[in-house]
Amino acid sequence: MFAEELLLKTGIKIISELRAGFEFQQFQLISGYLFDPVINKASSGCGHLFLKSFEAAVSRNKIMKSQKYWSEKVDPEQALFIGKIVAQTRINNSWVFLSPEVLAPLTENAIVEYLEFLEYLLTKDGMLSSVPDCVQLIRIMDIFMLPSQHFLSPKISSYLKKFLDYFSNLEYIDFKDTKISGHPSFYDFYNMFCETYEAEGFCDPVFAGFILLPTRCDYALTYRRLIWVERVETLRVLRTSAIQLPKTLAKIETDADMMTIYVTALKNGISGLPKQIALHHLSRFLVDDRVRKSEELLRLVVRYLRLCPEEVKEEVVRFERVNEFNEVVFLEKVPAGRREKMGLMEIL
Repeated sequence: MFAEELLLKTGIKIISELRAGFEFQQFQLISGYLFDPVINKASSGCGHLFLKSFEAAVSRNKIMKSQKYWSEKVDPEQALFIGKIVAQTRINNSWVFLSPEVLAPLTENAIVEYLEFLEYLLTKDGMLSSVPDCVQLIRIMDIFMLPSQHFLSPKISSYLKKFLDYFSNLEYIDFKDTKISGHPSFYDFYNMFCETYEAEGFCDPVFAGFILLPTRCDYALTYRRLIWVERVETLRVLRTSAIQLPKTLAKIETDADMMTIYVTALKNGISGLPKQIALHHLSRFLVDDRVRKSEELLRLVVRYLRLCPEEVKEEVVRFERVNEFNEVVFLEKVPAGRREKMGLMEIL
């Protein structure tokens, strides 16, 4: 115990005297304290004081000035500790999330360690409150865009699935808040993300889950239009998804153009997950009284529906919901008046 306290007191003294330009020495000292298993900081009364002194030194000397600085000065493996140190001291927590440039040369085991640490931080309430949810999401999605395709590793995939569950359970993500992400807008990043999925996503279900995440109807229409109009190849290769579709379908589609896009896709024989999404929105549009629809739009949608195969028409009428296993549940018996309400009495 005496040796531990002596080491800690010495560390506090050294930290308090360090000046800008000695960042790496300071990094070695603090990482030695925080992560050396020989030192049991929980049993030492100096632990809290040590961190406070480190925080004061960082604030005074503006240490940890940029991620570019650290990526150039510190070995990539050691860069993982930077995030841990910053998180421990709650200073500029945006640096907890490493950029693709820092992540690219890391080994699979190092990335697993990085994701394990991020999972710990995300489950600690308030630990990352200074980092916007959108920026956190972008940094997680960056993993899929690494040239080494580490997302296919079972270990890494399991962590990415946990992050997908975390972000899909958030009540709302402000996709406009991207200032510290390095991207001009989330749309630009999302477009690149979809392009990567098309080229080398291998129809990975977790990857697909992150594709669908921004397409909730309470998020901007531009994300839905991107995959349904501008990047139809993304839609074509969306076969399975690790996200529960009901979480992306809970909100009501209110855009008239999207309704015609959904019914046109069904007419053209779309299949898989996109078909489930289109069936959901089209059936809800025709049946749900909460959906605002003009007579003109209703006639247009029904006109398109007349051109669909008979099987698709019957699926629209009998559609009930998409369950938590991403399976379509159909009504065994069509309720009285349903066909008339949908404007389909003369069709079927």
